[in-house]
Amino acid sequence: MICAFPGNEAFAARLREELGAEVLELEWRRFPDGESYVRFAGPCKGKNVALVCTLDDPDAKSLALLFAARTARELSAARVGLVAPYLAYMRQDRRFREGEAVTSVHFAALLSGAFDWLVTYFHVPVFNLVYRMLGDAADSADVTQEVFLKAFKGIRGFRRGSSLKTWLYRIAVREALNQRRWFARHLRQQTSIDAPDVAAGEAPFELESADATPLEICAAHELQETVQRALQQVPEVFRSAVVLRDLEGLSYEEVAEVLEVSVGTVKSRIVRGRRALREILAPMLNGHKVSAGGGPLVAHSTAHGKQVPAHRPGPEPAEGGVR
Repeated sequence: MICAFPGNEAFAARLREELGAEVLELEWRRFPDGESYVRFAGPCKGKNVALVCTLDDPDAKSLALLFAARTARELSAARVGLVAPYLAYMRQDRRFREGEAVTSVHFAALLSGAFDWLVTYFHVPVFNLVYRMLGDAADSADVTQEVFLKAFKGIRGFRRGSSLKTWLYRIAVREALNQRRWFARHLRQQTSIDAPDVAAGEAPFELESADATPLEICAAHELQETVQRALQQVPEVFRSAVVLRDLEGLSYEEVAEVLEVSVGTVKSRIVRGRRALREILAPMLNGHKVSAGGGPLVAHSTAHGKQVPAHRPGPEPAEGGVR
């Protein structure tokens, strides 16, 4: 049974449609003094209940969420889980200064005591990965949603010894490749009105440092767009390896786990992908120079005297055979 907290109805409806699940209505309101009132409008005895609640405002929602989870158990629900498209309290995972609370650990303990399972996803990393594979923001948003839906339906197949991130990335790469193949079959050519507008200052990836000048930010955004266009010309079998290693920062072992190939195959694909990307970029980069070494591509801005990395630098694997 799918039960949506207020504000999560649209996503919960999509989940119900995809899974063929029943609806469990929830009433949540506040008394004048701020206390929460929680009530299920139907029975859930013997059912698996999934509470859908994005935790973008965790302090306001968490207590009511815990009340709902405990109430579902009291009403004899078989299992109670949480679907949280955004999971809060992930940044403070260590004590950076003396006396700080390690809130991510405490919040995780709070949730684990109330729920049998948790499904969430790293929205920004997954979206960025898919965008770098597809080059279209609107299509990437659709694929990202499909990744989460497939993860939810396949959560029982998740190996507890594996990393949740690499498991999600594996699904994301597979869905992105399926999307590209669908486009190829249907010969679809279109420009998304939601694509990042570099001229308007929109960044497709990470925001630049606040210390950078407007000219430096513009140059960096232009360079990112150039690299993104070039990535779309790299054969997909090599592109996925380069994106995961050089842009997402995964280790060779993690890339191998995502792509379900050997580490040797990963290194070979990275060598060939970097070479292809370097050859494509060489005539495209005006006002920048590309490092001639064999490692990850690094572009240098000649206009402002600052180095702007196009990829995270790292050791270059020895070139192997074609994989």
